Amino acid sequence: MKLVLKAFLPMIAITIVTSIVIGMAISSQIKDNTLQRAQAVTAEYIGEKAKEQLVAENFQDANFSNQFETFDVFLKQIQTKEVIKIKVFNTNHDIIYSTIKENIGEKTNSQNYEKAINGDVAVLIKDPVVERENIELQGYRQTMEIYVPIVYNGKVEGVIETYYKMDFINESIAETTSKVLTIIGLFSFLILIAVYLVLTYVVTKPINALKDAADKITDGKLDTKLPEAKSDDEVSCLIASIEMLVASYKAKTKSVSADIQEEPT
Repeated sequence: MKLVLKAFLPMIAITIVTSIVIGMAISSQIKDNTLQRAQAVTAEYIGEKAKEQLVAENFQDANFSNQFETFDVFLKQIQTKEVIKIKVFNTNHDIIYSTIKENIGEKTNSQNYEKAINGDVAVLIKDPVVERENIELQGYRQTMEIYVPIVYNGKVEGVIETYYKMDFINESIAETTSKVLTIIGLFSFLILIAVYLVLTYVVTKPINALKDAADKITDGKLDTKLPEAKSDDEVSCLIASIEMLVASYKAKTKSVSADIQEEPT
């Protein structure tokens, strides 16, 4: 049993560490894939809805207040349990629509806007918080801002910044990760049980049987039958060595007995 523990304890540690590393890697991959899908689906959704319900002139109008109602209606039509609000920019860095009216007319120097205005979807994931200064975002634990380029006839006419509520997606990621880690944990546990059984029945059991036989031989029972060597492993080699030792001891004992009998009285 001591031999099993000496071999088994390091295996437990290795298995636990390996399971944790694999679990973290899989968890990270699940999160990345889920977020990328959410970003792609949301960007496609906003882009298609903008093409259906807006026109290039909505982004080009220099009098931003003229388009407020248009974008306000657009927001109400695209809102879902994940899409919280939007902010709209023209190609001159101007905020032409925001649910906070004081922001309209301000310039943006956002790198994500620059990326989007060049035709690529840009994403900014905010750190999780319980409450924000922005009253519209209070109560949401985490948001993701997706900058979607709006294209008409092959030309980017504006950018719609979409505020995406991550509470649901984070719950989904956590649930999926928990299931994966549970499966990994159970699989690791089964591996440890299998290793323990192998050590017990393949290594420890033959050694214990050999020890019992060796104890009997030590007590003078030289005809004690040793365990059968079923392979060419170390235990079998040890059995063969003990058999040779017993045979040699028997031969020497027999020789000494013969010499004693031949001595003159």
